Amino acid sequence: MFDLVIKNAKVVDGSGKDEFIADIGISGDKIVEVGRLEQPETKATIDAPEFLVMPGFIDIHSHSDESYLINPLAESKLRQGITTEVIGNCGYSSFPLSDEVRLRYQDQLREWGIRIEWSTAEEFLQRLEKAKPAVNIVPLVGHGTLRASVVGYDNRAPSDEEMKKMKDQLREALSSGCWGLSTGLIYPPGCFADTEEIIELAKVLKEYGGFYASHIRSEGDDLLNAIEEAISIGRSADVLVEISHLKAAGKRNWGKAAQAIEIIVNARENEGVAVGFDRYPYTASATDLGSLLPHWAHEGGRQQTIEYIRDPDTSDRIIAEMRKNLEGKDGWGSIMLSYAGCPEYEQFEGLSIKEIASIKHISPEVVVFHLLLRSRFSASICSFTMNNKETELILTHPLCVVCTDATARRLTGPLSKG
Repeated sequence: MFDLVIKNAKVVDGSGKDEFIADIGISGDKIVEVGRLEQPETKATIDAPEFLVMPGFIDIHSHSDESYLINPLAESKLRQGITTEVIGNCGYSSFPLSDEVRLRYQDQLREWGIRIEWSTAEEFLQRLEKAKPAVNIVPLVGHGTLRASVVGYDNRAPSDEEMKKMKDQLREALSSGCWGLSTGLIYPPGCFADTEEIIELAKVLKEYGGFYASHIRSEGDDLLNAIEEAISIGRSADVLVEISHLKAAGKRNWGKAAQAIEIIVNARENEGVAVGFDRYPYTASATDLGSLLPHWAHEGGRQQTIEYIRDPDTSDRIIAEMRKNLEGKDGWGSIMLSYAGCPEYEQFEGLSIKEIASIKHISPEVVVFHLLLRSRFSASICSFTMNNKETELILTHPLCVVCTDATARRLTGPLSKG
């Protein structure tokens, strides 16, 4: 007796073979038979001749870390067929938290009504378990969070003692159920780490069979060197490498995607490095507005960044470097405000920074400064810097895994913002 039979379905089983017509017998929460079931005894039947039936999708790069504490149902993911999410990407995870980092994260989560009452991976995962998320969760340790909690936001190498502490906290997280380490090497404080620091931490992954996922150091002008760095980390630590949301950002870099894939394939086939990549199916990236600032402007933490913005000399330097970095990326017209984080700018969500500047009769750089200060650095953007041709090239490659790079959302409540 089955609890449910799905009849006459087009089945794609994930093995790589072509779809086939079959019935699927389910007992309890398990598929127990796939084939032609003649007059099966069953409590319920779904006739599905017009539908594809397949295993749930793995969203290998998502950012739903705390959203399950608000809405564990995650309808926006389930409706896409996603039944497993890998969280803790781009160097950000909800743990481990020093007192200082906890205060910073608490500030970011204030609108969600989440009170951070955990520090370690084990404590966060216990909290997550109590929320009973509707999908399976694969947590990674964010190198940026780990480094911030041990070294802070200083642009320097960790001391021997600090490196030992980072390794110990990484081991604790892996022992608690984490699957690997992620880096966000364009974000502070991850951007202050050199290759050797990441290799040393990746060697800890080897002890646990974990993998290394990286938002690499450049996705534009220095893309190919950044790919080589990620591969070198996998080679040196002998761990599996997942290059996050592979892209060539900015018109002047279009054409590099094929070169990047060639480097990856060569590393796999000729050097034996286990490296792959993922990509989302859109031509805009989404990130924090603060990512537009040069790396040095983040040194010393948020209060120091605020002082840089308010000082005429350093603010002029920031403006000059932002303008330089925007070359070839359609300028301020290609950067859309997706979440303002403050009442004054909410009406401009969906407009480009260029359009907002024109309406307010101020420069685009001043718009960025205003948004950062008034949103308490919570504003976010979408940058339209890619093209469809390269997006399709990446997505259709056999080594590519499709991802969302997105938080589970809702149409109402805190998760509808942005």
